[in-house]
Amino acid sequence: MYSDAKSAVLYNGQISRFFPVYRGVRQGSSLSSKLYLLYINDLLEELSDCRRGILVTDIHISSPVQADDIALISTNCCNMQTMVTICENYSIDWKFKFNPLKSIQLNFSKSKQHTDILLYNSSIQLEISARHVGVLLNSNLNSMDRTLQACRTLRSSALGLIKSGLHPSVISIDTCNRIVRQVCFTKAFFGCELWTEITNTEILLLERAQRYVCKSIQGLPRQTRSDMVNALIGWKSAESYIDERKLLFLGKLVLMKDSMLPKQIFLTRAMEFKYNCVKHQLGFIPDIHRILVNYRLSDFDTYLSTGHFPTYIQWKKTVKVAVQETEESLWRFRTQIDKDFKFFSRIHTLSKGLHPARTFSRKHPLLIEQCRFIVNLQLGYIGCYKDDGSRHLKYKMSDLGNSITLDKCREHCKEYKYTGLQYRTYCLCGNKLKNQRYPKVPDSDCNMACAGETNRMCGGASRNSIYLGN
Repeated sequence: MYSDAKSAVLYNGQISRFFPVYRGVRQGSSLSSKLYLLYINDLLEELSDCRRGILVTDIHISSPVQADDIALISTNCCNMQTMVTICENYSIDWKFKFNPLKSIQLNFSKSKQHTDILLYNSSIQLEISARHVGVLLNSNLNSMDRTLQACRTLRSSALGLIKSGLHPSVISIDTCNRIVRQVCFTKAFFGCELWTEITNTEILLLERAQRYVCKSIQGLPRQTRSDMVNALIGWKSAESYIDERKLLFLGKLVLMKDSMLPKQIFLTRAMEFKYNCVKHQLGFIPDIHRILVNYRLSDFDTYLSTGHFPTYIQWKKTVKVAVQETEESLWRFRTQIDKDFKFFSRIHTLSKGLHPARTFSRKHPLLIEQCRFIVNLQLGYIGCYKDDGSRHLKYKMSDLGNSITLDKCREHCKEYKYTGLQYRTYCLCGNKLKNQRYPKVPDSDCNMACAGETNRMCGGASRNSIYLGN
């Protein structure tokens, strides 16, 4: 298959001399995973023939494999030890060795009694969670660790790109958007098609992480309304992004060949759910059924009844339209019940697509800063301004105390052009900004949370957060 194969090592920017490769498969080669599967195919057949795995109705499953990532599944320790021994003997015959220290045992049961599983006379370590083909599995069926890791990955990867120069002050927001979606989201939400039983708390954490990234790549101040930032660049919610991935994954499962094992397992579980064969079924099937109902998609029910299903291209188009329509419906409802969207919805009426000012900046990159100002202005936020105590928004002042919110301040200042928030509890009104004497300062200076609205910044010591009035 290979002839005259050579490899080298790249370390700290330095490359070693090339050396010949006489055995094994090369790291990173497009053929390596396929050649490895051919290499261990006899092992997989032996594991299947021993019939020590699990049964899903009448379907036997023993060893899901992706390249060199091998998983063994069994219902008891004796059968598991038999399969591990088969792997051990195969490796000895073919002169390679599995690493006991990198092998992990997971026990998916209420009883956590540990029984030694031996590989080369070394006990395989029992763990609570482990990764298989990049997906984090938890033996307690607790998905919070997986969600927290996804949030950390999304934030860190986006900040890494920003530090490397991915910022709207350098390149267009459209380019920033595309890179973040393709790199950061793909990495953070890898395997999200199999994230089932996600709690409301986990959804909230994912939404916060997405909004944090959304603000960062747009260069928006921290106190910008979180429920507005997604719409500025046409992002859907994190929950709908995951739902869309699951629906597309459903299409791939349905359109698989009937002879493939994943398709057989999928159909078996789907029929069990349809005819209520299992009292409290968990996993992908009940989760995808809930999503199909939410987006009013009936193609899957039609498929189970008649066997008919659209092509993948048609299904993909149907899914994207259904998700977009649902997001737009929620967006319109949100803008109608909240007065803070008054300025916003005048210009940006739909949740899809870039903000018009963002689109304009792509054609006129020299005006990118002015376009950013228009976006901030639409959000109602002007900026953080210095105040030495003489109150440059001095036409009216009121202490609303511990109940201060932007809505209350705007109502209090409804006859004025600007509303100022300062020192957590103060509301100021005015028609002029004395920029020369009291200049604009970094938004980080306005770092105090409103006493009655902790998700919004209410200026700071001698600093005003300035918003447009009503």
